[in-house]
Formats: sequence, C-alpha cells, structure tokens
Amino acid sequence: MKNTIALLLAFLTSVAFAEKKNVIFDTDIGGDIDDSLALVQTINYVQKGEANLLCVSAVRNNWQCVAFSEMLLMYYGCSNVPVVKIGKMQFGVSRSFDRIKPIVFAKNENGYFKYPRKTNEKTKIEDAVRMHRRLLANSPDNSVYFVSLGTLHNFAKLLASTPDDISVLSGRELVAKKVKLASIMAGDFSGRAWQGKDKGWVEYNLRGDKGQMLAQVLKLCDVPIVFSGYEIGRSIRFPQSEIEKLPLNNPLREAYLYYSTRASKTGKHDRPLWDPTSVLFVFAPELFDLSKSGVVSVDETGVTYFKSDQLGKHRYLIIKDEVAREKILQRIINDVVSAKQK
Repeated sequence: MKNTIALLLAFLTSVAFAEKKNVIFDTDIGGDIDDSLALVQTINYVQKGEANLLCVSAVRNNWQCVAFSEMLLMYYGCSNVPVVKIGKMQFGVSRSFDRIKPIVFAKNENGYFKYPRKTNEKTKIEDAVRMHRRLLANSPDNSVYFVSLGTLHNFAKLLASTPDDISVLSGRELVAKKVKLASIMAGDFSGRAWQGKDKGWVEYNLRGDKGQMLAQVLKLCDVPIVFSGYEIGRSIRFPQSEIEKLPLNNPLREAYLYYSTRASKTGKHDRPLWDPTSVLFVFAPELFDLSKSGVVSVDETGVTYFKSDQLGKHRYLIIKDEVAREKILQRIINDVVSAKQK
C-alpha cells in the first residue's frame, strides 16, 4: 500500500512538473540584443515541451520589431506564434532600428529575403492589448505568466483596458483572474539611485516615461510581481564566443554580431543579461534568491524603491554568490544555444 501511494505521489509530481507554462512575451526587441537572446531562450522551452508561447508583443511602434521577431520564431519552428505590437504610444518615442534593419532586409543572391517573415511595412498588425485580452479571456484561470522585458506601456494599457467585445471583464479583472505571475525586467534595487554619485539614476525601461507606466502597473496589478532589477543582468554577461559557435546562417547570430559592431569599437561584446533573467525565473526559480515580500514604488522621475511588507505582492531577484551567478549564466547559455532550427 505504501509503495502504491509513493508511486501515485511520484506520478502526480511528474505531471505537475510537466505542465506547460503559458507565456505572454512582451518586449522592446530591436533596440539592443538581450531581448533576442530571451526570445530564443523562451523558444527553447517551447521546443522542450515546457512552455506555450501565447504571443510575442512588441512595445515599440515599428513593424520591423514584428518582422524580426517573426524571423526568429520561423527559423526555430514557431511560426504559429502570433506577433503584435503596441498601438498609439502615450509616452516615449521609438528608437531608430538600424541595429536590426540589415538583418530584417537581408536577401539571398536570388533576391528573396534570407530569413522568412510574414510582416512588411504595409501589413496591418494587431494591437497588442486586444491580443492580450483575447489570450487571457481564453486561458484557464491563474495560468499565464506575463513576461515584460521593455517599457511597460503594453502591460499598463492592458491593465487599464475596459470591457469590450472580447470580454466583459476589465483589463485589471482579466489579469487578476488569469495571470499567475508577472516577471518584469525594470528598475534597480541595489540602492545605487538612493544615495551617492548615482543618486537619482533611472533604469532604462523607466527612463522614457519617467516611471509613469510602472506607476500604473503597480496601481492596477493585483497579482504577484517579481522584478529583475538592473543590478541582476549587469552582473551576468553572455559570451559572444558562444554566439559565434551558432550556424553562420542563423538570424540570432547575425543580429548579435552586427549589434556588437555598434556596441563596441572592437566588435566584441559580451552582453549583460537583463532580459533573460526574467525569463529564467519563470522556468527555473530555484536558481535565484528572492527578497522578502514587499511593495515597490516609483517616484516622479522613475527611481524605484522597495519596502518590506508581509502582505506585499512584490519581490525582486537576488543572486546570493558567485556560485549561483555561474549556474544562472550557464543555464541561460545552454537555453539559448540548445534551441534548434526547425
């Protein structure tokens, strides 16, 4: 009898661990390269049967971001994943996309695009908020991980959305009902912005709108949020040498190496891993330590603060030592380079 119970428990545990995680991947892909690493990292979890990638949503109002995302998805066999973008932006402007433009427009000798994608400058692209609302409405309760890797416009607009033809629920109600966790790369929790020579320093994802979108997210989001602060990704760098091992005709490889020529005079750039840490926490939370529960706030300039509170729903990632840091780095490297062309 004891053996039977033990086997049953083992089976139930294996089923629980085998359950795929539903992910909405929200990104400012195109401005740098760690978003691209994070997308391929997520694709690898799809290939391993650990994730359902519900959609990729660009928080930049530029069709090239959509096209580039499609190129990566199609190269790795995920052409069925929809890619959408933000509608009208209330704050901030889109950066020039010359860092991905050569890859988006690259052609073979026969004149066809080197890497297939569905979108061009004339394509009508669905608004991210409508896609998010539809996906959440059709998802089981408490089942979706919202991963935010750029500015928080899309998430804030989703939370502020009103009932429509998709759902009688507001965005706030949909998120509260359907989202299990928001994993967000934003802010800084090292204390550098609170004192000394860096006092007032604002992390990039909050700089353009001075934290206004984060303030709205903090006000309207009723589900747990785990932040990967600037200090986390800054301390871990992806070796360019690992990217150079990828096949020559790989869009991630080409994009990374081109970006390196823009980021470094030497053309060598080991990229800080800000965005991939937010993805990794969803799939391997045991690799990180966490702060105590608390409440994150943001001031009118975009500086983030944290106050411990047992009832708070916010926490931030901590890397306790060099051993943990190395494990995280090696896991991310493996996640990225193990993704297979399909």
